[in-house]
Amino acid sequence: MAEPAQPQLPLREPPGNVLKDVKKFLDDLKRQFPEIYEDKPKKAVHVPDADLPASDTQTNLFVEGDVNKARLVIAGRVEHYSRIIGVRCKRICIKDQRTLWGSCSGKGNLNFNWRLVLAPPGVIDYVVIHELCHLLEMNHGKKFWTLVNTHCPDHKRQRLWLKQNTEILRSACPVGAQDVPKPPRPEPAEPA
Repeated sequence: MAEPAQPQLPLREPPGNVLKDVKKFLDDLKRQFPEIYEDKPKKAVHVPDADLPASDTQTNLFVEGDVNKARLVIAGRVEHYSRIIGVRCKRICIKDQRTLWGSCSGKGNLNFNWRLVLAPPGVIDYVVIHELCHLLEMNHGKKFWTLVNTHCPDHKRQRLWLKQNTEILRSACPVGAQDVPKPPRPEPAEPA
């Protein structure tokens, strides 16, 4: 039996305002976490540009092992693009995966490798869009890639960058899976 189609969310903004929304998101991040935007953070990691334009690079931005900041950035991108694509995920998990940058379960849960935030912003957005599109198409068929292309027209370039720089990103910031902090679980409410 086929899964029922996920309800489509109405877009809250016309597509022309997407850049404005991205700028607001980044400005909010700078205000909330000024320490990650320092000129020379401690133990910073340099990730090569791999022929991306200077405006697309993101070097020396995240301090080694800072999974919580990675969680904020990735969750923010998921929220942003889920509104644009018109889908909802049930849960977002940030992990220290050995082979994957992202995955989508049949239950609508998304998983991302925290090292993804060491990549340029366009690469992060590509992986997020890729996984969100799986909520509509759980395969890598023609419909899926058409959907990805609709929301990330330069996905081939971003995917190539990720392929060419995977080893560098995976070797940067060694953190074992047991060291990845998990968000605290809320305490159960006491009955009134």
